[in-house]
Amino acid sequence: MSRADEPCVLIDADTRVVAISTAGCELLCLGEPDGLIGRPLLDGGLRLLDFTANRGELTEAEIDKIPPLLALSSGRLARGLLRVQAASANSSDATVDAISTPVLTDGTVAGSLTFFSEV
Repeated sequence: MSRADEPCVLIDADTRVVAISTAGCELLCLGEPDGLIGRPLLDGGLRLLDFTANRGELTEAEIDKIPPLLALSSGRLARGLLRVQAASANSSDATVDAISTPVLTDGTVAGSLTFFSEV
């Protein structure tokens, strides 16, 4: 999956990164895919900001509603915009459209697959 052309990430039911594309790492300012595998999605350096002028970090309640996690908890497709903090102060923050689908094993949600597109 790291060689996929599309920015995407696959997480398990515990939110650990199972696979992530290099394009996804670049878009989300996360470094190299190998450094993220097995780590929780939000502990891998992903910094999500709100859409206010203050650019504050998301609250826990807001984080629960981001598409990859919402697809896990709801078992349904989820879509939304995310504001990702830039890797350096000289770069602007990225706004990405995220579309997530739950991944099922024997009828139970085992993870989610998310595709990202820069807005």
